Amino acid sequence: MAEKYKAKAETETQGQLVLPDKAANPLRIKPPEGQMMTIVKSNKDGALDKFVASVSGWHFKCQEKGFVSQNEWDKWELVEDVDNQGNKLYTPNPNMPEKEFGIIFVGFLKALHIPHIRYTKWELKPGETKPSLVGKDRREPFFYFQYTMSVPVVDVESIGNFNTTINMNVVVRLVNPYKALFLAGGWESLFDAAVHGAVRETLGPLTVEDVRKQEESGNLTKRIMRLNNDVGGEEGFRKKFGVQVIDVRFVGFEIKGSQKVQDALEAQEVNRLMADAAVQKSREIVTLANANAEAAKITVEAYKSGGAAAAVRQMELLKEALLGTPAKVISLGGNIPIAVTAPTEKE
Repeated sequence: MAEKYKAKAETETQGQLVLPDKAANPLRIKPPEGQMMTIVKSNKDGALDKFVASVSGWHFKCQEKGFVSQNEWDKWELVEDVDNQGNKLYTPNPNMPEKEFGIIFVGFLKALHIPHIRYTKWELKPGETKPSLVGKDRREPFFYFQYTMSVPVVDVESIGNFNTTINMNVVVRLVNPYKALFLAGGWESLFDAAVHGAVRETLGPLTVEDVRKQEESGNLTKRIMRLNNDVGGEEGFRKKFGVQVIDVRFVGFEIKGSQKVQDALEAQEVNRLMADAAVQKSREIVTLANANAEAAKITVEAYKSGGAAAAVRQMELLKEALLGTPAKVISLGGNIPIAVTAPTEKE
């Protein structure tokens, strides 16, 4: 019994070695490029001390000279080093140890906060041929500046008693880690719910024809991107939760309904394809008619100038170029051709 207890105690002790230390530690390794970390006071659950970001071209507002913080969260907003007018807002000090050695000075009695971030992502699992949704559950001291998340929205009911299932990849950016980690209360689930609401609000009042147009028109994409914006006094996702939508891409857009609805959708698709084929055929006929008219015009001019024989050969070559086959010439008799026609089969 004592041996089992001893083994258990050793396992727990070994596990503590990979967790952030709570003792005095004035130096820490910087997070990898594109990632950030949170340093808190006293222990991993203590009060916020500061954020450290390794994101090229971006800095925290509190790093700018002369910046005066109105509140705790504004100072941790990430902004680009160069603004839209080309003004350089921040220049990193190349002589700092973090630039030279990849370490930062933390101070005593500091620890790393370990955020818990959960989301789904399309990935190709080993042994499978098609990508599928894979849940990500990250408990790490380092977290990313930007995430690619997969958001499935299932069975969105619209007019006509049919359902739409959409799978999309959304790129989000944590432009204010303080708001995202400490004020949002789980920004991933809030964002997922916001996307679901936007999709259902957009597709719900539409007919099947209008829903089919959403993927190509980009209206649904624009609606999700507008989650960033402040609307009617309501703060958008960027300002309220420190999370910004960067890009939206659909990877699945499927409409389902009763058998009647499915038959109607198939019939509609067949009609669309037949209409496209008819338009293409009409264009070919117009092209051929224009070529015949131009050939007749050239022939008349050539006949007037005594070059009828040359015009005949010219028309033959024109028709052969158009169809890739020897041409047949229609004439009024003699050497006066009036048009060229397509051969019924390759000769």
